[in-house]
Amino acid sequence: MAIRTHAQFRMFHGQVRTYFRDAESAGFDRSLNNVRAAAERFGFDLEQSKALWAKCYNPAIVPNGRL
Repeated sequence: MAIRTHAQFRMFHGQVRTYFRDAESAGFDRSLNNVRAAAERFGFDLEQSKALWAKCYNPAIVPNGRL
C-alpha cells in the first residue's frame, strides 16, 4: 500500500513515531531498518518508508533525527 493521501501520511507518521518511541525505550536507534520494520508492520511499501525516513528522520537533515 502506498501513501497517497495526507490522511494516510499522518496516520503512518504517527504510528512510526510511536514505534520509534517504543524502540528507543528498548535501546534501539532511529535507523532506516527501523523505518522499514515499521512500514512493513503497518502495510506501507518500502519506497514510501525510505522517503519518509529521508524527509523526517535522517540525522543529516533533522538534528538528532527528531521532528
